[in-house]
Amino acid sequence: MRNTRFDRVPTFRTICALSCSDPLGRTHRSDQAQAPEYILVTTNLRGQLRFITSIARRLGALGALTKGQRDTGSQGLMSERDNLEGEYGTAAINQIILELHIGSSVAGLTMAEFERKLGLRLTDKEGNLTRNSFPPVRQFLNRLLALKVADQNALFDEFQDRLDEQVQAAIDAGVYNQGVEEYRADRIEVVSPPRTVYVEPSSKAETYYVHLRAWHRRTPRSFHAVADGRMGGKKREVTGFVREIATGAVFAVATARARTDDAGSVIAQVRLIGPYSERFEEARNLSSAKAFAILSSSEAETLWLEQARATKELQGYDLNLICGVLLPVWDRLDAGGRVFRVIDETGAQYLGRLIHPGRVRSTLAKLGADLNTAWTPEEAIDAVLTDVRLDLVNGWKLKRARVNGEYRIEVVGFQPSDIKRLADLGCRREIVQYATRFFVPTADASVMTALLRVAPVAEDDADAAEAA
Repeated sequence: MRNTRFDRVPTFRTICALSCSDPLGRTHRSDQAQAPEYILVTTNLRGQLRFITSIARRLGALGALTKGQRDTGSQGLMSERDNLEGEYGTAAINQIILELHIGSSVAGLTMAEFERKLGLRLTDKEGNLTRNSFPPVRQFLNRLLALKVADQNALFDEFQDRLDEQVQAAIDAGVYNQGVEEYRADRIEVVSPPRTVYVEPSSKAETYYVHLRAWHRRTPRSFHAVADGRMGGKKREVTGFVREIATGAVFAVATARARTDDAGSVIAQVRLIGPYSERFEEARNLSSAKAFAILSSSEAETLWLEQARATKELQGYDLNLICGVLLPVWDRLDAGGRVFRVIDETGAQYLGRLIHPGRVRSTLAKLGADLNTAWTPEEAIDAVLTDVRLDLVNGWKLKRARVNGEYRIEVVGFQPSDIKRLADLGCRREIVQYATRFFVPTADASVMTALLRVAPVAEDDADAAEAA
């Protein structure tokens, strides 16, 4: 039977004095059959979550200073997401202000009402936004507490929704930094044992590379639950169903908030929800017959069930970790990498930076090592989609190209005499702006396999392209 413990939100002083963390140890014992569930109790005033973010921020600093790990101080009660005062909180506030400025209503407020109720002055005499007047997250959260309860809760919910979307987008892009994370999977096996790739000259401390494979059990979403808009405890409005032409995947189309690009333009987008995954897509792309096909509910249900049956229950993912001493080589690793603690099926532990599969060769080259293996089709697909250009031995080149709002793998450098050969290999031929272009399908690796069999990757050129 699982124990449930209710705790009021502890103060910073409480946790520092261990009056909270010590009782937690009394209920969360080693080798117990089932870990307890902790529920933090707070008020239903949404603005008071401002106090939690202050505690989470200070606990992160405490953990980093004392034990070199930000989540040490929170004793697992709070995560990095509880700290609203980071870059994603700032981006969420900026998005709210930009939406208000173009005339949209947020939480029932206009731009003038937003400025008046929060005591802000965001525009000049001509009505233009002044960027240096945008409030920092701390000031925004403090001003929320001055609103009436209904306005406070509604505006905070709008802020939280945009914050969650910013965080999810960063997670999907692999750039969300949560400090040291525990990697959890149903099974983790060693593909390539640890080997030294760098030795620090003065201390002789070693940096090593290990290749693991993690297996996750996949449970498909219920079609009827998605069609009714019941997903992850949130109610979403589903407006239709589509099939992606390039992959054949079926998706439910749900409403989503517009996003603001770097230029300040507001771009309408939708949320595409499939049996196993979901992502954001620009709304205008759905009208392209080359990208998506509109489905009826019955057609979507049939394809949904077929896709769920055809997908293996266990899905494998490659984990490429750079472990050991990292500080001397930190600047040689790609920015935005996440740090994981991984325990394999034998009980061995690894703590290191996760490297994207498409960047393994370039990362090892920067450390003075290599893989000593030929390029696999899956590796080539991952590499090109992360913007690594691959030169093939016959002069063809594989590069990432953005077409109709999606990234694809394009073959360039071919001669007119190669057109039939590329078509025979399975490359998709398209006429874009009166020019013939060939793209490699990525739904499976069969076409890439055939392509690399005819023209393998030129290793020297690939290494140079990756290191560039």
